[in-house]
Amino acid sequence: MIQLLLTKPEGASQEGGVPGGASSAPANTLAPLPPLPLRHARGSTHPTLLARALRPEGTLARVCAALADTPGADDPDALLEAGVSLLLRALFLRCAAGRGLLPGAEESLAPGRLAWDGLRELCCAVARGEAAPGAASPGGLFDDDAHPLLRAARPDERLLAGALRELSEAPDGAPVDFGALPVRLLGTLQEEASGRRLVRRGGRLL
Repeated sequence: MIQLLLTKPEGASQEGGVPGGASSAPANTLAPLPPLPLRHARGSTHPTLLARALRPEGTLARVCAALADTPGADDPDALLEAGVSLLLRALFLRCAAGRGLLPGAEESLAPGRLAWDGLRELCCAVARGEAAPGAASPGGLFDDDAHPLLRAARPDERLLAGALRELSEAPDGAPVDFGALPVRLLGTLQEEASGRRLVRRGGRLL
């Protein structure tokens, strides 16, 4: 099993927490995030979620590892872009379900029930405009033509479910209320991830 770490270029901070600004040297370009009705977050879950996602062995690195056997994943920038896009899709769907925009989908998106075919079908439904109305857009997050590596992906479901499970619990062990997470959190995650690089355990660049 491949083990990946997420790093920043030399001289850049590795801290996750609440990121402090745009990355100076993006490694990839991601499609714009679709809109969601905004609700104010309760508590301080979102800084913890960002820290977990962006730490060297965190959620994003593990999502990328789940995709590492996909054709084309030997390109580290393409693999990172696909990992970021998949993580953002999953989080967007959880936030949309938590806001009541995906009736009946919230339970099936729970990490303990997550299956790639089900997640993939939800993404396709959004892309076709059949779910989360207004979220689909050409060249957007759910457009497979803009994410060819994801179109061909058959990820390791155990790794993927384990990675996403980490983001589903607050620091006190309570379930995260995704309906209350501010959608700007996804934009911050997208922005901060663009300055990272993937390395194999031991420091060798992919």
